[in-house]
Amino acid sequence: MRDRRTFLKKISITPFLISDSKESHWNKESQSFADQWTFLGPAIQEKGYHIWCTSPIMDENGRVHLFASRWPKEFGVDPGWRSHSEIAHYVGDKPEGPFQFSDITLKGTNLDTWDRHGMHNPVIYKVENRYVLLYIANNDYHQPPHPANQNIGMAVSKSLYGPWEKVNVNGLILTPPSSPQYWNYKTPKRRQQSFIISL
Repeated sequence: MRDRRTFLKKISITPFLISDSKESHWNKESQSFADQWTFLGPAIQEKGYHIWCTSPIMDENGRVHLFASRWPKEFGVDPGWRSHSEIAHYVGDKPEGPFQFSDITLKGTNLDTWDRHGMHNPVIYKVENRYVLLYIANNDYHQPPHPANQNIGMAVSKSLYGPWEKVNVNGLILTPPSSPQYWNYKTPKRRQQSFIISL
């Protein structure tokens, strides 16, 4: 495919997306896959909070759990997301909601740790009989050092309601390399327009 719009237009002609009705207003030549969506409203609205980065998962009973970044509006969007973001858990009976707040899954330690501030960008998975939650955080939200001090963490639980246990004691699984030579913009071109990093 040449571009994303062409790709979306081509996949939008699959049978399960097309109405069998002769009165259908769908025109495969002028409308894309995204044109067929209907906005149902925000999944989560919580007074006094900015909410970003939602990651959904369905439990064994068909209930939908959303893990999202949230922080008080009083801190603004920026630096609020870097300084006061926490990961909140919401639950609903169907994918389109409504969703109700359940609990705070993770928040910054406010201690001298890698995840002192800004628990953000949650991603939830089920791996065998455990839930795995990935997230980012930082130890200083000021710029600089942020975003160079942003790291990735992981916590696991047998239940979507917790308790959540950070892996490796402190949750840290990936940190930026300390050597500035690690990332090199002079990358050799490979086949099919892919690139590799020169080390």
